Amino acid sequence: MSDLFWRGVACALARYPRLLNRLLQVAYRNPYFHLPGYMERWWLLPAPPKEDEAHDYPGALPRLTRLANRLGVAARFHRILRADQGRHGHSHPWPFRTLILQGWYIEEIYNRTGELVGERRLRAGMTAYKTPDEFHRIRAISPGGVLTLVIHGKPTGKGWFFNRGGELIPWRVYLGLERKS
Repeated sequence: MSDLFWRGVACALARYPRLLNRLLQVAYRNPYFHLPGYMERWWLLPAPPKEDEAHDYPGALPRLTRLANRLGVAARFHRILRADQGRHGHSHPWPFRTLILQGWYIEEIYNRTGELVGERRLRAGMTAYKTPDEFHRIRAISPGGVLTLVIHGKPTGKGWFFNRGGELIPWRVYLGLERKS
């Protein structure tokens, strides 16, 4: 879908708090694991469980979730509480579109060699699209945080990486949660 369409959706949600609050009420019944002090997350349209997972989201919209899952789409709200702490850009394992609903953030954009190539400020009513091959970093956020709606596709199998000078480091290794093999 076009950027113009998604910008219209972002603007509508940013300008109509009753609609946004209704969607948030649905999502608040379906928390995804929060990242304490960094980001709070709630499913609006939960992703299908992986083969080794069993999860149930009783507050989800069942028919809409089944349709979204068939289409390979999931959506969740993110409340970003602080900027990224890592010094390097990171990728995501799926293509995604983010709609900024409240607040703003400054995003740094990196190329495949890990070089900073741009920066932009995204405000409420704006939207951005990323592929799994793109790297970014949130450098600064508005006081009080940022609320976004992230709509993502199926994982591509590429994983989640940080880019340090062109070296792709798995996120768990980068964050010191496991050793590099």
